[in-house]
Amino acid sequence: MKIPINPVNSRLSSACQQAEASCCKAGMLFLPEDEYKAIFSWLTDNSPSELDEFESRCVKHDRFYLYDQKDCCQFLTETNLCRLHLEGVKPSECFWWPVHIYGTEPENLEFRVATTCCKACEYIDTNSSLLDDITKRVHELGTDVFCRFRRVFLGNPSEKRFLSKL
Repeated sequence: MKIPINPVNSRLSSACQQAEASCCKAGMLFLPEDEYKAIFSWLTDNSPSELDEFESRCVKHDRFYLYDQKDCCQFLTETNLCRLHLEGVKPSECFWWPVHIYGTEPENLEFRVATTCCKACEYIDTNSSLLDDITKRVHELGTDVFCRFRRVFLGNPSEKRFLSKL
């Protein structure tokens, strides 16, 4: 599944490069089943030697996976670029960065923006078109999936600035 590239992404990408992709070097990544399958398929066709590493980092939950970035996402190049980006299989959560979704009940889901890894948070406000793209994808997947994700992996909402309700 190809994720649409939002005009905001070029400014976010620049901020990410200045911070040396620090967000890609720690934490857990939300992978909906369709995105997990797309990456798995891409690896099967293009880099089968990485399949074991990918699978060892993923833990399956109900309708999603958690991918452990460990010290560095396995798809990050030496120059801190995502190898999956140009292949059309980069995870949604990576495209949404620095925006994250928090909440464990559908009526309480909210957008928060990371404020600790780089300056990208300066480019996101409540009027950002990126929020429209995220909202559309959240509804495609189902708000219940995000609620289950946040019940499994709370993340750190205190390091994120509240933007708005979903």
